[in-house]
Amino acid sequence: MSSDTLTIGQQLQQWRLRRGLSLGALSLRCGIHKSTLSRWERGIQSPSMQELSTTLNVLEVTAHEAAVLRRQLDTPRAALYQHEEPPGLRKLSGGELLRALRLRSGVTQEDAARAAGVTREMLSRWERGERWPDGQKLHALCYALGASLDETLHLTTRGFIEQEPLPLDYSSLIALHTEMTFLSLAPNNTLISWYIAARHAELGQRDLTGSLAAQAGIWGAQGYDTLFLQQQVRMAEVQARASIELVKAAGTRIEACQTRGIVAFAAIEAARKGPRAAVAFLDQWQDYSALPSIHAWLSSIQANYLAQEGQSDLALTRSRHAVKLASEDAYSYGEAKYRERDYARHLLLAGQPQKALPILENLHREAGFLEHESALTLLLIGHALHQLREPREAFSYHEQATQLITRHKITLPPEYQDL
Repeated sequence: MSSDTLTIGQQLQQWRLRRGLSLGALSLRCGIHKSTLSRWERGIQSPSMQELSTTLNVLEVTAHEAAVLRRQLDTPRAALYQHEEPPGLRKLSGGELLRALRLRSGVTQEDAARAAGVTREMLSRWERGERWPDGQKLHALCYALGASLDETLHLTTRGFIEQEPLPLDYSSLIALHTEMTFLSLAPNNTLISWYIAARHAELGQRDLTGSLAAQAGIWGAQGYDTLFLQQQVRMAEVQARASIELVKAAGTRIEACQTRGIVAFAAIEAARKGPRAAVAFLDQWQDYSALPSIHAWLSSIQANYLAQEGQSDLALTRSRHAVKLASEDAYSYGEAKYRERDYARHLLLAGQPQKALPILENLHREAGFLEHESALTLLLIGHALHQLREPREAFSYHEQATQLITRHKITLPPEYQDL
């Protein structure tokens, strides 16, 4: 059986045996329970993208092997909230940053060169990394290209690394895109997405549909992170809207990365027109995916908006439906745990802590989440105990959750920020 036909679990088992590791030894090294690893290998459960990345690092697989395997995993669980970079992803070179800024702003080389007071040929050499502008020209160029203060400081203080440009061939871009759409980006690396999307557009002659879908994933992931991690509504709307238009142009089914743009745009709709508008907007997208895990994610988010409107019964009905959908997805077994936690949160919003607490305690007892993900479960347990008037126990759980949030530099999802 070739590696291309192996399931995720079979491939992980093959790599584990290649390294001469038992399940117990691998469990100790990657911090994931042995029974969880066993369920992956037997195909009973799928890992989250973060769990998979941790395991692949321990197994010391090549970047190509990891990229191939990650393409098999595309679920809402991959939408992490940590400020982190894809493993092994280097920073952009200075020239790449300048080119990304220019492409993002839609400025031609001629106009950018004119703003900096140099020839187009000289600007081209800057972008290729052959020469570097002096401070005055660099500031003028940053201003003309609409660079943010952080981006300008990053360029003028040489916060980048001088090295060979990123690969421009199609397969390398696809692999890099796969890494980036699953992992939230550190603020200084957000320009990489603009750069990759621009290259996809340039190379799109080869596979227009695939290129459009890939760009939609990039913009969707960026819109999600820009809104929920950086709170930049205007830029998030541009990115999310771009993702939506590209999805429609591609005419393909949506997966997790494109769905993140849809979720971001729904949040903007809710802020402007009210929660009901967001529910209606998300209804339009339910038929765009064949994955039960995506339907479950969208349904759970709709439950959030229904709860905001005070429609507790409707919210709980929609949330229970999300749990049912997720539990029926044979390829995303672990997704059901996330929807169960959402359902417990909706019970708390409905003032039913006595029903929510057993669900949360069971999830915590199963230890099915990675440490940083368990912070949200602990936070909800504390909230349930507070509603049940158990202040000492509630404080203890809140304190544990806060420590994990601080240790892992987690930005809370919006639905948790008021807890």
